[in-house]
This record gives sequence, C-alpha cells and structure tokens, in this order.
Amino acid sequence: MGIMREQTDLRQISIGKAVQAIRENHAKVAESICREWLAHNPGCLWHLRVLGHALMNQGLLDEAESSQRFALELDPDNSELEEDLASVLAMKGQPAEALSHFQRAIRLEPARPLPYKKLGRALLSLGRGEEADEMFRAYLERDPRKRLVAQAIEHLQQGRKIDAEKMLRDALREDPDNVDAMRYLASFMLSEKQSLEDAEALLRRATQLAPDYLEVWMLLGAVLLENSRFSAAVPVFEQATRLAPENAETWGRLAQAQARSSRSSDAAASYARSLQIQPDIPIMQMGYGHSLKTLGDMEGALKAYRAAIRLRADFGEVYWSMANLKVFRFDDAEVRAMEAQLERDDLPDATRVHFCFALGKAWEDAGDYARAWQYYHQGNQVQRMLVEHDPMEMQMRQDRIMQVFSK
Repeated sequence: MGIMREQTDLRQISIGKAVQAIRENHAKVAESICREWLAHNPGCLWHLRVLGHALMNQGLLDEAESSQRFALELDPDNSELEEDLASVLAMKGQPAEALSHFQRAIRLEPARPLPYKKLGRALLSLGRGEEADEMFRAYLERDPRKRLVAQAIEHLQQGRKIDAEKMLRDALREDPDNVDAMRYLASFMLSEKQSLEDAEALLRRATQLAPDYLEVWMLLGAVLLENSRFSAAVPVFEQATRLAPENAETWGRLAQAQARSSRSSDAAASYARSLQIQPDIPIMQMGYGHSLKTLGDMEGALKAYRAAIRLRADFGEVYWSMANLKVFRFDDAEVRAMEAQLERDDLPDATRVHFCFALGKAWEDAGDYARAWQYYHQGNQVQRMLVEHDPMEMQMRQDRIMQVFSK
C-alpha cells in the first residue's frame, strides 16, 4: 500500500509540474515532463492528456492527435479525451470530423459545459449558425460562472458600457481564466479604442487557454490592426484560417493584414480564396482589386472593382479607385449611375466626395473640363468639412524637418 501511495504522489507531482508549465507558456517543458513519466508508465491517461495539450500549444497537431487517439484506445468512454481529440481536429481545420467527437463527449457526460461551447464554434465555422447558437445557449445554462458574462453582453447590447465593463472585470476577478470575459472585455476596449495593449495581453492569454477559439484569434488580429501592428496580425489571422479554412471572413482579414504589411502577392491570393468561398462581399472585391492594382494587374483590378459595384451600387470608394487606375475611361452607363447616386439626399459625405472626384475624372477624360471642374470643386467643398488642416502647424513641422535633415 505504501509503495502504491508513493507512486500516486509522484504521479500527481509530475502532473502538477506539467500543468503549471503549460500555464506559464512553457509547453516544451510540459512535453518533456510527460514523456519522461510515460517512458516508464506508458498507460498513464493523465500524462497522455497533458502531453496532447503540450503538443497542441506547440502547433504539433499530428503528434497531439496521435497521443489523444492512443489515450482514447485505453479509455474509450472518457468524455474529456473525446473533447481533446475533437479540439485537435478543429485546430487542424477538420471541423466536420470534430463534430462527432464533440457530440460523443456531450453524450458521455452531458453536464460538462465546455464541449457545448466548442461544438458551437465548430458548427459556426461550418456556417451552421442557428445550431451553433443553440449550443452556446446550452453552454451558458450549464456554467453559472458564464452567466455574468452573458449579462455583461446584454449590457453592452443595450449601450450600458460602464455596467458591462464592471461586470466583465468582476467575472475575471472571480475566474482569472474566463476566456469569454477576456474576449468581451478586449472587444469593449477595441470599440472604445483604449488600452489596446491591455486588450492584446488579454487575448493572447485567451489563445493560450483556448487555442481553438476562433473568435479570440479574429479579435486579437483586429486589435493588432487597430494598433497599426500589421505584420504581427498576419500570423494571427493565419491561425484563424487554419481553424476555419472554409470561412470567407478569416481569409479576408488575413488578406487585409497582408496588404497592409506590403505583402501584395499573398494578399491577392488570400482575397481570391475568400471570394472563392463567398463571392458576394463587396468590400472583399474592392480589397482584391486594390491588391491586383498594386501588382500591376490593371485588368484584373478593374474586373474586381466592377464586381464590387454590381453588388453595391452606392460604393463610391470603388468608383474613385477605378478612376485612380488612370488606364481606362468610364463608360456612359457608369457615368449615369454615378450621377444618379449624387441625386440622393441620404448619401454619406465621404461617399459623395468619392463620386464627385470620380465624375471629375470621367468628364476630364471626355474633354468637358468645365463640367469636370464643377465636380472637382463640389467634391472639395464637401471634403474640406471632413478634414482638419492647420497651415501653421504644417509650416512648423516643415521647419523642424529642415532643422533635423541636411540637404
């Protein structure tokens, strides 16, 4: 009995060290601890499970899957092991295969909340939104700690921002590993454009705790873009595409990050993938056109811009982008369409400016300079109200530049 108790104590110490290493983001250390124990005790389910998590955190997904499948062979009716295997499959971009394992994890142990949420994410990545919402509701019903977050979300939706922020911070004080509280608090910070570094820290912690949580990766990427950290956003959105390879938004956001990192070829490929999945998104067609223009493919850019206009007739920014190509002239139908848009009373000022400038270019190309000047002047009158310009501040900035730099 004493030897067995000592062996159990040593196992618990080993597991504790491995789990702590993962929490401190030292997955390689956790892997070494688990492998050392498994070398002498190859059937230890706890070590096999923690090993799987350590491998997942390192991105070694094939090895993680192998470890989890072996553990399931030893204990086929273990709900947590089914959930772990499903999580690996979701991270590998196999949400359809992951579904059956999440569902079996729930059948084996219906009271556990987390598999419902993970199943909801897998359904969402497959475009099955209503079923996903049902799973998210089931998740909240089974985890009282999440109700505080749900109430905070309701406050946010009703515009009660102060109450929502306080409730989310309270949720994190009660449960520092509450990834949903991290997500929505970071989302609040992003919407207010405040404490973006804190928002990033929250989300990076959330990705460690829930590496297959697609919405957290997408939000982290959005925070990095907002903070002008374009290159850092690229691998974040790349991970999102791995989690949801058939999701048009993940590819579109990756394309935006790549484009703003001056990786135009990669951006064009990602935009093309997004549009292959869902071709009816005007802003993605415009982004695709911008990338092709940067690459010198004016014909392809024009085709993408016109696709955007077919989807959204009032997309003034696209008409102005077409004018900026400098290599073609608007046809009569396009000129009439732009002039018709300017007749609207509800046209946003920025959109009105784009139409005016595009029409100015159209009539300039046609040789009607008086009409072109009229549109340019009209656009500039509106644009002047949208920008802040202080000529004295500009002069002072130029003077400082001349003081610092030699000829």
